[in-house]
Amino acid sequence: MLIGDAAHGMMPHHGQGAISSFEDAIALAHVINDDALSSMAAKFDAYERERKARGERIQTSSRSVNDCLHLPAGAARLERNRVLNELGRHFSWLHGYKIGV
Repeated sequence: MLIGDAAHGMMPHHGQGAISSFEDAIALAHVINDDALSSMAAKFDAYERERKARGERIQTSSRSVNDCLHLPAGAARLERNRVLNELGRHFSWLHGYKIGV
């Protein structure tokens, strides 16, 4: 069973490396304590279903942000700056996440 950067190492642009580790630990604790899941294999499968898509989404988004943050001067950089001014709207999915809800 992997959690944290061992499961989904990511670039630092969202500041989510340690946060994802905490989310992983909480999600793992939830499934381990779930009496409806009869075996450890079922618990680990539930954990993976809970965490895999989110980890991949954060990784993909962080790579995109990396490319975006290193743009040369020009129209693309101006558009990036416009988007960055609306970060709360663009990344509410990242910072408003609730495990198991």
